[in-house]
Amino acid sequence: MYLGDNLLKEGVDTFVHSFKRKGLDALVGVYPVKEPSRFGIVERDDKGMLRFVEKPKEPKSNLALIGVYVFGSAVFDAVKNIKPSWRNELEITDAIQYMVERGKRVEVLNVSGWWKDTGKPEDLLEANQL
Repeated sequence: MYLGDNLLKEGVDTFVHSFKRKGLDALVGVYPVKEPSRFGIVERDDKGMLRFVEKPKEPKSNLALIGVYVFGSAVFDAVKNIKPSWRNELEITDAIQYMVERGKRVEVLNVSGWWKDTGKPEDLLEANQL
């Protein structure tokens, strides 16, 4: 899944190859950002366990989910079992967290090169320059 308002310098090949090589259930792209409350983020607890949170008011990490995900079939069970968020939407972060809590193999991959979220007009202008 590659959200249409995101651009990656290096593309998605690395994600697909890593997902297949490791035999994962999900691989999530992340990138450090200055305003993590604008994004879904990933946190690690002191045991290394992943936690995925959608647009937290008080983020515990600056690693934003960048809109690039590689999923195996386990995501379909996750989507069937999560409930709509306060925004009345099924959140990708909730589906991923559901998978983590059920012991599925979920990993994150830090993006190399640049990543651009084009959700605002100034972002579109910068993306055009890139």
